[in-house]
Amino acid sequence: MRIFAKSIIQQKKRKMKKIVLASMVTLTLLMLSCDKNMRAVKQLEGDWEEVSIDGVPVAENEKGVMHFDYCKLKKDEWCTMSYTDSDGNNEGDYEYQVKDKGEVMVQRYQDSTKGTIELTGKIIELDESKLILEMSLFTFVTTTEFKKK
Repeated sequence: MRIFAKSIIQQKKRKMKKIVLASMVTLTLLMLSCDKNMRAVKQLEGDWEEVSIDGVPVAENEKGVMHFDYCKLKKDEWCTMSYTDSDGNNEGDYEYQVKDKGEVMVQRYQDSTKGTIELTGKIIELDESKLILEMSLFTFVTTTEFKKK
């Protein structure tokens, strides 16, 4: 009877170790994912000038600027950004999220007639000086390269 009880206790201990290990691995993966999203948000902070659209250079007098405000990203939180055209006109204030390990950007804005519009894009490349963003609008896909000002 004692041997049987010891065997059951050992099995439960092994099972608990596996559960604890699986929980730790899951928590670590979640933290790494959030960390990559936050790292991308930190890199985005500041002004980004258009360099090219679909591989075609943007003329100096036609370059717009995206401005990403400082943001401490939390789960399901939206950060703020704006776009200024080449004439210095603010073309709107937007909100954005970075998701999926820093590889996806969702932008949203309020349209007076259509309500909230969300655009999902892929972050192709992001470092301290370069951003390549692929955005989809209906059936159109546009790849825009930006450089940090």
